[in-house]
Amino acid sequence: MKKMAWDIPLAPIEEKARRHGAIRELMAFRKIDCLIVPGMHSNYGAGRANIRYISNYAQWFDDEYITFPLAGDPLLYAWSSAHYDWATRISWIPVKMSNERDYAKDMAAEIRRLGLDKGTLGVVDMRVMPRRHMWG
Repeated sequence: MKKMAWDIPLAPIEEKARRHGAIRELMAFRKIDCLIVPGMHSNYGAGRANIRYISNYAQWFDDEYITFPLAGDPLLYAWSSAHYDWATRISWIPVKMSNERDYAKDMAAEIRRLGLDKGTLGVVDMRVMPRRHMWG
């Protein structure tokens, strides 16, 4: 694959198991069935750190999300075809193109599909989650 000008160092795939294991250990301890992980290119990129930590994908504009169940695959929601294309190239986790950027609807559908709609949900770092996605 040709190197792009915006290429960033990728973490080794072994990091995925270590990071996801650490997250799930804490989720089990706190009895959380699914995490909602917002990410936003804010504060000079600091708002995207959680997305990067979980998926190895670094967004470069606007907000995107991950649903991270205690068991099963996390899912990254990309907001544009360019982001989707880039994320599918470097993400450790599956990527879904968000339905017209209606993240709340897309995440709710995934949580229902997993059978976790009656479970305990956690939100990681609400400082980077826009209110329009929190309250629908």
